[in-house]
Amino acid sequence: MKRLLLSMTCLGFTALALPAFAQTATGTMAVAADVTAVCTISATSLTFAGYSQTVDTDTTATATGQCTGTSGTLNFTVGEGANYADGSRQVTDGTNFLTYQVAESVGGADLVVADLVDIEISPELGAGSTTLYGRIPAGQGNRPAGAYVDSVVLTINW
Repeated sequence: MKRLLLSMTCLGFTALALPAFAQTATGTMAVAADVTAVCTISATSLTFAGYSQTVDTDTTATATGQCTGTSGTLNFTVGEGANYADGSRQVTDGTNFLTYQVAESVGGADLVVADLVDIEISPELGAGSTTLYGRIPAGQGNRPAGAYVDSVVLTINW
């Protein structure tokens, strides 16, 4: 027991004998971040409730742009669609076709690939959206019941 006390006392005095560090020095560290301009675009489905031979069938979809590192008025294009033929976008059930249009306003002119659609990207949110209007014109004849589909590529430019 005496040895333990003696050892602990010696260690205590040794700790007190260590040099004190009273000086300090400072340096700097560089901090950097790169913000790369990146945008994505997505859209809700342009879903037509039904086709009528006698009345135009209208619907809407919302295109949304999401950006980092850029804001303001950007634009995007609407592709031709997977079933594009004879200057028209078409939905198909695999055998039968219905022509449809995509426009910037109700009953507006069909957008062609070269047409640019504006989308306002908010600096605060980094996002913006716009409405696209779809129409299946009446008078395309009787079509068999079924699911008619197509897909269209949207391309955002920034």
